Amino acid sequence: MSGPLHISIWGRNEIDSFGLRHILTEPDFIIDRVLSGEAEARFSEWEDGPDRLILIDSPSVPPILPRYSALRAALPNARVVLLCDACDMDTAKQAFSMGIDGLLSTHMAAEPLLCAVRLVATGMKVMPSEIIQHLVADAPPSILRDKNPRDARPELSEREIQILHCLAAGEANKDIASRLAVAEATVKAHVKAILRKLQVNNRTQAAIWAINQGKIAENDESATTAEY
Repeated sequence: MSGPLHISIWGRNEIDSFGLRHILTEPDFIIDRVLSGEAEARFSEWEDGPDRLILIDSPSVPPILPRYSALRAALPNARVVLLCDACDMDTAKQAFSMGIDGLLSTHMAAEPLLCAVRLVATGMKVMPSEIIQHLVADAPPSILRDKNPRDARPELSEREIQILHCLAAGEANKDIASRLAVAEATVKAHVKAILRKLQVNNRTQAAIWAINQGKIAENDESATTAEY
């Protein structure tokens, strides 16, 4: 993102909204609007686009449900970050299934919050480290680091390595297809092949495998030529 990030804050009350506005006062951020609690929001009048980010402060997911569908219908391309008290696996599943781009904890410090917002603005998915640790703890042995990872690593094609990079970055098939200039069906076929070769069940486990392996070994020629 080359220009400033336009941010709308939807806080649970005036005090929280004021605090978030103070934290987000940065040279590359423009605070467009600040809402508090149940204040009326005419989402159809808001500008949409990937350079727009909506930060929602809520105790959990259910309180935002009545208005979230209207928000997403009016602003399908804006980034949405949920700042939440409860950041467990159930909350994460519910939030990301709704199309939320980032799940953050209200207990985090200001500097990590700023970093997370900037990551979401680039298209990354962000979640608390506790959830990542939970995913790793539940991961099958096949995606955990071996004593000799170079010897045990499955043979992946150059294109599969490129797509594995994208999976580790949290990109959807449509975004990967656009990045690599291929059909979405081609990406789906490669993802299936990657899951089969890594002996994992889903994209998240494949991404964890990539992270545990350093994504791509330093001396792997196919990694050095992969576009990313």
